[in-house]
Amino acid sequence: MAPAIFRHRHYREVPVLSRIGAVAAVMALAALRSPATGQERQQQAAPRDSTVRVTLRDGSVLYGQLVKRDADSVVVLGAAGRHAVAASFVTDIRNAGTEHRDASGKPEYWLPNTNTTRLLFGPTGRTLARGTGYFGVHELIIASLNVGVTNRIQLGGGTFIIPNTDIWMLIPKLGIYQGERLNISVGALYGGARGESGGIAYGVGTWGSADNSFTVGVGQGITGAKIEGKPAFMAGAERRISRRVALVTENYIIRGEKASSEGIVMLGARFLAERFTLDFALMNVATDPVFPGIPYVGFVIGW
Repeated sequence: MAPAIFRHRHYREVPVLSRIGAVAAVMALAALRSPATGQERQQQAAPRDSTVRVTLRDGSVLYGQLVKRDADSVVVLGAAGRHAVAASFVTDIRNAGTEHRDASGKPEYWLPNTNTTRLLFGPTGRTLARGTGYFGVHELIIASLNVGVTNRIQLGGGTFIIPNTDIWMLIPKLGIYQGERLNISVGALYGGARGESGGIAYGVGTWGSADNSFTVGVGQGITGAKIEGKPAFMAGAERRISRRVALVTENYIIRGEKASSEGIVMLGARFLAERFTLDFALMNVATDPVFPGIPYVGFVIGW
């Protein structure tokens, strides 16, 4: 049996902007607890001797090894040689991403994957870095906001953005183990409406790099403070195939009241930009599929 919140179908009318505003205020306060500024994060992401992308005031971009950076100048050693640029002419310096070779053998740099903490909708074992976050919309009806309070603690909240609903959601996440390849977290998706509450508590682990990874997890339904139903299992993966495209899959096994189980399969693509990602996938129930599948659309804006 599903938690009561998911069985509830009648909601009192609450202005949607006030709900989103309340969630945003809580997340903003969480972000203020982190002293890291955007400039500090940028410097941490692009230390000296790393491969960087330098954007200039005229819109041109330099790629190469960061040799020097001070108040007067920025020096980059690239494939075409050494470039020295006045610091006042530089608008942005950041990590160039992973170096790959195109068909002609020339180096190209793939944008860093800014959505490593989630698959399509479900979580991975990674957490947001302190002071970073994202705003996302899923299936065009669910909005969420997530912030890294520390490198291990991530807080989030969400709501439905369609009229005549007063559902709220809390999405906390705690990093238990953080390694170069393996990351393990525990968390919850907990919500309520009109005095009823419920959700799911989970543990999840991810193995791999930011571009290519495999994730498994297990979740337990909760109604109020009581455990309800049998555990559900998740398995997913992400595979980067080009500078701006990754393939993503997210799949569930949901155990019924008896011996029966239901499988949900999701397979799609993620399109990556500088601070924005767009997900499109098809979802199907394994025992009763429909062709080609139920569309899933989501987008995320990060910082």
